[in-house]
Amino acid sequence: MPSGAGHRPTSSRSAARTSRSPPPCAEWDAPSRRGIPRSASPGRACPFPAPTPWRGFAGALEWLWYGLAGGATWVYEFVRAPSWDKLRDALLNSLYPSGSLQRNTGDVFLDAANRSQPYTQQFSAGYQRQLGPSLSVSGDYVHTIARDQWLLENLNPGLRVNTTASGAIIRVDPTFVTNVWQRQNIGAYTYDALNAVLEKRDSHNWSGRVSYTLANSRGNNSGALTATNNYQVLGNANLDLGQGPTDFDRRHNLVLSGRVSEVPHTHGMTLSGTLRMLSGLAMSLIDTNSDPDRNGILADPLPAGSYSGTGPNAITVSNAGGRNGAFGPGYMQLDSRIGWRFKIGAGRTLDLNADVINVTNRANFVNPTADRRSTNFLLLTTLYGGGQPRQAQVGVRFGF
Repeated sequence: MPSGAGHRPTSSRSAARTSRSPPPCAEWDAPSRRGIPRSASPGRACPFPAPTPWRGFAGALEWLWYGLAGGATWVYEFVRAPSWDKLRDALLNSLYPSGSLQRNTGDVFLDAANRSQPYTQQFSAGYQRQLGPSLSVSGDYVHTIARDQWLLENLNPGLRVNTTASGAIIRVDPTFVTNVWQRQNIGAYTYDALNAVLEKRDSHNWSGRVSYTLANSRGNNSGALTATNNYQVLGNANLDLGQGPTDFDRRHNLVLSGRVSEVPHTHGMTLSGTLRMLSGLAMSLIDTNSDPDRNGILADPLPAGSYSGTGPNAITVSNAGGRNGAFGPGYMQLDSRIGWRFKIGAGRTLDLNADVINVTNRANFVNPTADRRSTNFLLLTTLYGGGQPRQAQVGVRFGF
């Protein structure tokens, strides 16, 4: 169509539209233009697409996003600049010159090339006999030996200048600041136990069981997997001084349990209970005010004798001397259950149960502090297992 007065060429409009399109990447890189500041060198690939012109709220968010991304790009370029790397390397070299060694001020643990796996051997024998239609008695003996147990030995022992707890310790190798531990297969313990059981099977509406265990666990260490030899003096291991009960030695363990299937004249009441009585665990009485053997370990046992605490809940113990020469408080707890069973139809029953835990509300304590230096020496302060007071719970069961 020929151009007339009412028609203008479209080439000028197309050029105008082209000039408003986003500038090339080199122009967006230039600091004088808006966009993602990346580099002033023209022709470099844009790290992010150029934002569109401002169009209301959406456009504002788009400009904010590219602005934050551009700032992060500048930070990245600055951190990885060669000048920053040189500054960092110079600081590290001034603090730790090449070839310098930093002394280890803590305990050092080394493995032994000849370390072997500990082992145990166990022997047991039992006998059971029926004494009547529903009564039986049994006895079992268990003997266990554990040898080549791991025991931490100090390769850098020291000797105090005196017997005070604060006396300086002179190490065999001053290159190391403190102890250098190594596991050695020099630990050993033995366990013997005799278990007797008298059991009455369910008949005439009741059953019962009495179980008693007499045990003895002893050795040259506590029995723990990571036990430490606290009696080593320089190169002498003094394993004989570590002889005594292990930390898990329970001499006496008595359990009585019984159940009445239906108490007469109670319309279906059932009753059961369990009573547990255990002797205390072994503990070592010490005094960290002094170091008699001067080996730098404040774990020397107190002499044999009777020792008492001072204050509320204080106890008196008889100490045989040596490691684990005394025993802490015992443990006793009575738990019971009472219930009724109602028959509500053919093959249907309704059970109501009430459980009472720690009927006597006895406070069972763990071993107290055994350090005579402490103000809590032989004071019962911590309950066994979190200290469960007397409590009751009720349950309902429907059977069909």
